[in-house]
Amino acid sequence: MRFRVATLNLDQDHKRWDARRHLIGEEIANLRPDILALNEVSVPLQSARGLRKSAAELTGVHYNLVQQARANSLSKIEGEALLTRFPCSRPGTWTIRPATWWRWWRAFSSTMRLWMCT
Repeated sequence: MRFRVATLNLDQDHKRWDARRHLIGEEIANLRPDILALNEVSVPLQSARGLRKSAAELTGVHYNLVQQARANSLSKIEGEALLTRFPCSRPGTWTIRPATWWRWWRAFSSTMRLWMCT
């Protein structure tokens, strides 16, 4: 099974988020990734939810959203997120305490169901 993966560090909202949001949405539509990993999403701005909505409007594709807030004092400010076309057994926001990105990915991938297309 082949699928397209893209990653992007949103850098929270430090760098002109209002100006960048539309451009990022357009690029998601151009790339049409099956899985999009987002680092440093802004919790107060709900940037991952906004990008999911933009992607759906621009492509007509429904993306499932899985988010993880930070486990430390940054938990109200930033987190990580995945947008995926694949069904998820537990979409939504997770509260897990990974020490590194690979632990979070392992936790996510163990609950994501990839359906083979023939």
